[in-house]
Amino acid sequence: MKRQIVMLLIIMVISSFFLLADEKQDLWSRIGQENNLETKLALLQEYENKYAQDQGERLDVLYLNLALTTYQLKQFEKTITYGEKALTQRNLDQKNKLNLCLWLANSFNVTKTDLEKAYAYAEQVIVVARELKTTEGGDSAAKYDKQYIAPALRIQIQTLYARGKEDPEMMSQAAQKGLEVYNIEPVRKNSDLLFSLSNALFNLNRKEEAVNIMEQLVEKETDNTRYIGALAVWYSKMGNKDRAIDYLEQSYQIRRNVKTAYNIAVLSQSKDLDKAIRYLAEAYQMNPSTQSRVYKLLRHLYYNVKTKGQTQEEQDQGFSSILSAAKSRLN
Repeated sequence: MKRQIVMLLIIMVISSFFLLADEKQDLWSRIGQENNLETKLALLQEYENKYAQDQGERLDVLYLNLALTTYQLKQFEKTITYGEKALTQRNLDQKNKLNLCLWLANSFNVTKTDLEKAYAYAEQVIVVARELKTTEGGDSAAKYDKQYIAPALRIQIQTLYARGKEDPEMMSQAAQKGLEVYNIEPVRKNSDLLFSLSNALFNLNRKEEAVNIMEQLVEKETDNTRYIGALAVWYSKMGNKDRAIDYLEQSYQIRRNVKTAYNIAVLSQSKDLDKAIRYLAEAYQMNPSTQSRVYKLLRHLYYNVKTKGQTQEEQDQGFSSILSAAKSRLN
């Protein structure tokens, strides 16, 4: 009788073990088949509550899935919790680490809970991505640059700006990283970001550095009159009229307009009177108003400076010729 009872207990223990194993496997299978993110998260959390203490082989995958699912749901505080747990797992490979660090960097940045951690995780992304680029080689370089390194650099730029927009050193770091991002992806959002960072750097009295970065940008963005015009203004503020005129003329060749022509004339009038008059004449023909500052400066430079001492008739004839020539150039 006792022997029968013992055997029955053994059978019950074994049965309960297999029943538990079946329930565990069934829950894991349901997780894998679930497409609804909210439901999937609930199942993952149920699995964590029931089986995480077992320290089973699925634990690394469990926290990786929890981090991914909460990230997709934009539940960034939970992504931080699960993502940092996932990073402690022994069997984590480099590619999963790369993704986890990117999710964590963005989560810390979005929530503003710890911008230094956001920066640090972004740095890990850059380091791991570069290692994988070197290991894999070939066509994988562009993938790692665009999908990982560029986003990580943008996160670092945002954290640097948020922590130190009045700090020249931090803004310098941000601008250099902006140049890296642009060189990886030379698209408008990155060029505008770099322009904004350079402008902030210039306003923090890091003028030479700002100009250097912008000149690198303009070498590639050769038709962007906004960037070229900014360089002209910066050189003018720095007292380098010749460089300012060079960039204004470059901008004017791309798109002729009254403002640029007038600015060239103002900067040129003391060194090259003929150039100033030529640009003022074109500016006038683009907007023929005898009350404008363009017309008044043009008449002053021509009548009171260039042809001073000539007869009224000679001056009038010459002035008419200048306006006609400008009209022909514009046409």
